[in-house]
Amino acid sequence: MEVWVNRSRQYVNLMQQMIDSDFTTETGIKVKISIMASEDKLILSTSSGANPDIAMGVAGWRPYDFAIRDAAYDLSEFDDFREISDRFYDGAFTQLIYQDGVYGLPETQNFNLLFYRRDIINALGLDIPDTWQDVVDLLPELQRFGMNFYSQLSGTSSFKGFVTTMPFIQQFGGSVYDDDVLASSLDDPNTIEAIKFMTDLYNIYSLPLEVGSFFNQFRYGNIPMGIGDFGMYIQLLNAAPEIAGLWDISLLPGVENDEGIVDRTYDGSSTSAMLFSNSDKKEESWEFLKWWSETETQVAYSENLINALGSEYMWNTSNYRAFEQLSWNTQHKEVFMEQWQWVFDTAKTPASYMLEREISNIWNKVVYDGENVRTAIEDSSIIIDKEITRKMLEFGFIDKQGNVLKDYILPTRSTLFLWVGEEDD
Repeated sequence: MEVWVNRSRQYVNLMQQMIDSDFTTETGIKVKISIMASEDKLILSTSSGANPDIAMGVAGWRPYDFAIRDAAYDLSEFDDFREISDRFYDGAFTQLIYQDGVYGLPETQNFNLLFYRRDIINALGLDIPDTWQDVVDLLPELQRFGMNFYSQLSGTSSFKGFVTTMPFIQQFGGSVYDDDVLASSLDDPNTIEAIKFMTDLYNIYSLPLEVGSFFNQFRYGNIPMGIGDFGMYIQLLNAAPEIAGLWDISLLPGVENDEGIVDRTYDGSSTSAMLFSNSDKKEESWEFLKWWSETETQVAYSENLINALGSEYMWNTSNYRAFEQLSWNTQHKEVFMEQWQWVFDTAKTPASYMLEREISNIWNKVVYDGENVRTAIEDSSIIIDKEITRKMLEFGFIDKQGNVLKDYILPTRSTLFLWVGEEDD
């Protein structure tokens, strides 16, 4: 069985050792692991029929692109898929769903968390913000001392991907597609409110437009509070000994909804594993994916990585039961686990790349060019809707007259149970 892995040699060597000593010994199934230098090679190999049976460590959205072209295999076809999917939080599957099928398993999970310098925040007498309004309220005090707050929108790239924009839209209760998914809905009142808040953070509340390195600014104390991911957490643990014990993490600030619950939804930006539809070893491949994703295997792999390579090789497994068993800081792990329940990756559509790009363009136009929010949204909606129509026509969801030939099924938080998790949940 051929497996391509989009990771460095250190990870792959340990994987092969575990496979040979455990999986192959138990099942008799031989597995050859190869390093995949670039995910783009999957496209070329698939078009020529030279693809592997399984690809691992690929972007969470990658299986969808193959599924819509009939190149990925629907894992829900396996009888025990529901049982296996219960190893993960449902929200990690949204990018892996296409129509009635599920075309990948989550492998690693990223997190959005609030990082703060405990020494500085305590010295200023500030409370840890629970909502975005709390963040706005503490900004004057931070800025009075020449400090500020970091949002991932302050990254140096002009492109603001879903991982930075969709948490705001989801927390504000906004939507980005009409019910039939044949047009965008950026003019939804909640979505407009979310986008306006995203831009107000910079136009009114003076967050820094560009921060070259939140990690360094956090170390120096110039930005003692902000939103970071799992990579930031590993950096602070292993590359900032001078502030060891002076920082902490908390839940992502959110928006309080009508029920009084603070919505902390975030885009997990996970990596995934997928099975190709032209594989002649589907049953063997499924046995491998089940073994690899099970709790015992993931715990063992995490421990082997740290023992062999050091603490900077912490493995952020998507199996939440395995994550609970990892030998990490207990208090921090509890924060990770609580925030994890709010994961909801942005669902894919044939034209979602254009939606992602235009939301980014709206932010840039309003913040850098001073354009009106509603005007920017109206202009971008026209571009998005044209691309949605073009892609829906290309993939056979509508005809040239715009008549619907088949419905597009978009997973939502309330409908994910139709695809994943134990059926009696």
